Amino acid sequence: MSSRLFSLKTNLAQPKVEYKHQILAPVELKMEKEIPQPGSHINKFILKGCSRTSKDPYLSQKFEQIKDIVDDQKVPNHGLISLYNQKSTNDESLKIKPKLAICITMYNEARKELESSLDGILRNMKHFKKNLGIQNEEIVVVVIYDGIDKINNEKDPDDNMIEYFKLWDRVEGSKYHNSNFTIPRKYEKFKEQLERSKYQVEQLRNDDFKIFKQNEKLNEEYIKYKSTITDDVRQEDAKKADFLYSVKQKAQKYIDSKSNNAILYQMRERISKVVDQNQEQEKSSSANDETEDYLHIFHCIKYKNGGKLSSHLWFFCGFCELFQPEHTILLDCGLIPDETALVNMYLALETDKDIGGVCGFMGIKLQNVYNESGERTDNFDEKQVDWISQLYEETFSIQKAQMFEYNMGHLIDKPFESLFGFIQVLPGAFSGYRWEALKRDNDGNSILDDYLASVLDKEQELTLEQQNMNLAEDRILCLKIFSKKGKKYTLRYIRNATARVDPVTDLVTLVGQRRRWINGSYFALIEALKKKSIVYESDHTTWELLKFKICMKFAQLNNFLGYVSLSVFFTIVFIMILTNVETITLNQAQDTNSIVSVVLTTLFLVSYFMCILMIIYYSIAFNNRNPKVISSFYAISTYLGIIMLAAFGLMMAYVVEMFIYVIKKNIIGNISIEEENRGLLSSWKDEKLRTVFSWIVVLGFAINVIPILWYPTKIIEILKSFIHYMAYQAQYIHLLLIYAICRIDDLSWGTKNSDDSGAQQELSKQIKFKFVAEWFITNVTIGIVFSILLTSKVIEEDEQFSRIKPYILFIISIFLTGQLLFRIFFATIHEIYFIFFRIQMNEKSKKIKRDQDSQSKLREIRNKLFNNQ
Repeated sequence: MSSRLFSLKTNLAQPKVEYKHQILAPVELKMEKEIPQPGSHINKFILKGCSRTSKDPYLSQKFEQIKDIVDDQKVPNHGLISLYNQKSTNDESLKIKPKLAICITMYNEARKELESSLDGILRNMKHFKKNLGIQNEEIVVVVIYDGIDKINNEKDPDDNMIEYFKLWDRVEGSKYHNSNFTIPRKYEKFKEQLERSKYQVEQLRNDDFKIFKQNEKLNEEYIKYKSTITDDVRQEDAKKADFLYSVKQKAQKYIDSKSNNAILYQMRERISKVVDQNQEQEKSSSANDETEDYLHIFHCIKYKNGGKLSSHLWFFCGFCELFQPEHTILLDCGLIPDETALVNMYLALETDKDIGGVCGFMGIKLQNVYNESGERTDNFDEKQVDWISQLYEETFSIQKAQMFEYNMGHLIDKPFESLFGFIQVLPGAFSGYRWEALKRDNDGNSILDDYLASVLDKEQELTLEQQNMNLAEDRILCLKIFSKKGKKYTLRYIRNATARVDPVTDLVTLVGQRRRWINGSYFALIEALKKKSIVYESDHTTWELLKFKICMKFAQLNNFLGYVSLSVFFTIVFIMILTNVETITLNQAQDTNSIVSVVLTTLFLVSYFMCILMIIYYSIAFNNRNPKVISSFYAISTYLGIIMLAAFGLMMAYVVEMFIYVIKKNIIGNISIEEENRGLLSSWKDEKLRTVFSWIVVLGFAINVIPILWYPTKIIEILKSFIHYMAYQAQYIHLLLIYAICRIDDLSWGTKNSDDSGAQQELSKQIKFKFVAEWFITNVTIGIVFSILLTSKVIEEDEQFSRIKPYILFIISIFLTGQLLFRIFFATIHEIYFIFFRIQMNEKSKKIKRDQDSQSKLREIRNKLFNNQ
């Protein structure tokens, strides 16, 4: 196996880290649809080598080698892929069945982000060997790049992936480096052909064909073209037009021919040592040194951008079908797993054979958004944002708001769902699966057929709801795993599998991200609820099915709360206004000397509703990158944030007041009449209701401390990020939610392009109008009903303040505190359960290490393949 060993220094972090690589010649692969058996309608893809010829004999040989390897022909070893291909007839003594296959999905992320993820995986290797006896060769990493034209090509060497591959090509050898089969050359050619395939010839004609002056290469091709048609007496414009049409046609043919193709690099990578920043000496290292940790990595660069599901198609239906690993793990590029995170995921799947999928704790790694010159490196444009909003952004960090959000989600929601055996969403950024649960069964059925339906059959017409659902296919995959026929798989949260992910650093990008999350989750849940009856095909017990139903009911409840959150927020704020303003009518205000309060209240209500209408208008009319939207959204965000902080301040004052009331009234038993007749509860005539409500509010805030105590290392982090989360809470409820609802026809970063036919677009507009109208009418109706109950002259004022307001607040508090208490209680039970499960994991770890007898075989394979190179 031809390979070379070289060192690559990276400025990823200080001190510097050196990587050792062995590079193998790249080859081209194709995902090809297999011809179904008679009577079968299963869309199945298989991974094949590209059968083609080349003027370069070296390349011709390489293409033939990979074709033979993948197509199950008996040939010598020509690459790492031959080590793991379980379908080949190669010598069994030179085949390895991976224990774990890890997929890293990339789009246009920087090189340093990929290296940080690979570095995290490498740091897990010593624990795989030490704790489980699993060797380096038994773990493979597949990095899938979603579109060769999307690869990062920035000038900064820490970001540029093209330069990264150039280095590999140079090391492979001059004979190979001088060929056309390199990533840089393929990148340039594909970009060129993609641009040519989009030529608007008539528009270029109207522009006097200036493109020939601007593009020297195109002009040279045209001159050659003219030399072949010397007898053509047509005018020059006609010749140029014909030439451009032919160029466009050839370019489109090339693009189409590469739609299911990818370039595969095979390599071994390892950390040689950590060197001091000022140390320049380099120590030699043996290629087969067993004392060092390294990875077998397959870099799969797809020609065409097809979305994340397309990348998962390549991984699951391509590489996993070939390798047949025991377990798989999905990671997003840039996510950094802690040094035992992957080990703990693998160990959990090994400990309980009924676990079909797992996820871990995803924390936030705060990013420095400023470069050395003090300029922001993200999408935040100071020129488009007013100075007040800039000050607000500087004071309250949107990154820390996400930190609190992520932490609390993993402290309450994930443990709660895990105890019931069904996690609604295993995040594609950090999750693990048992391959047995995913792969095709003996009847030819696979749950991946539904998960990957939109990329398996690109010809099918999808409704707007289905296209939105494809933005969150994880929900459908989770349901399919839990419901697999004849199995009783569960989905679990592994709290000691921790990782850190990059947060969104600016509001506009966050709006776009949450649009995908909200719409995808909403429609995917509806689809999951429609298909929930398939769980009866599984072998789950009645008790497990009951727990599943409870999970689904809570998912429905959360969906409903999100749907009406706007009206609930308004109702609570409106009640606070009524509590602090003596009257909201100008006539009575003259008698009570509260005109200023009434004017301020009126201004607030008018500005609040104008704010809502502006969000709806901008969300429907423009996307989130429009300059008008950016400046308006930041101003609206600042306004909502100030409102939320003021409301939160009042709320905390009431909570403290109620806490003191509860202590004095029910514990000390000594409270004055003056204290009972002031504050939020002063108008409540029902003393028992007042006492119960006070207990509920105090309890609702106090119980949030319980899950935090299970994560003592997170306490400081949560406390520091809490105020930042509150500063953006109103934006989550208003800006992010409204934008998502108004943009259900925006399918970017989905699995299917949104360039539908005219009829389909018209239908989508109708569905969108109906969806937005229903949501708007529902929330407005709820808001109006509560407003009438609180202000109508039909109901006596004394009745409004002594009966209506108390019962509205009481019902809302019971509802919110009750479901929170229920979730925290069972999340706490899960933490206790996990203590015992962790003991089982430790016992399983010892057993795996005792039973691991493959080390001698792997050493033999390593010596055969990598010695004497």
